[in-house]
Amino acid sequence: MTKTKTLTSQKYSKILDKVIKHIEQSKFRAFSEVNKSLLHAYWNIGKELSENAAYGKSVVEKLSIDLRLRYPDVRGYS
Repeated sequence: MTKTKTLTSQKYSKILDKVIKHIEQSKFRAFSEVNKSLLHAYWNIGKELSENAAYGKSVVEKLSIDLRLRYPDVRGYS
């Protein structure tokens, strides 16, 4: 038969602090990965636009319209 330990408020606070730390570290890593992925996407978009610069301003304007239609809830494609 195992003996159950008594949980003091001090011990509980330490457990809670560690659990919160794990959650916060995971959230930070997730945000970092999302930001890294977005940066990569924006770099590729810039590269694509640069490689097609011969089409001029019209391609950017058409992309803006089509992207806003495709993603109506996303801001930043104007």
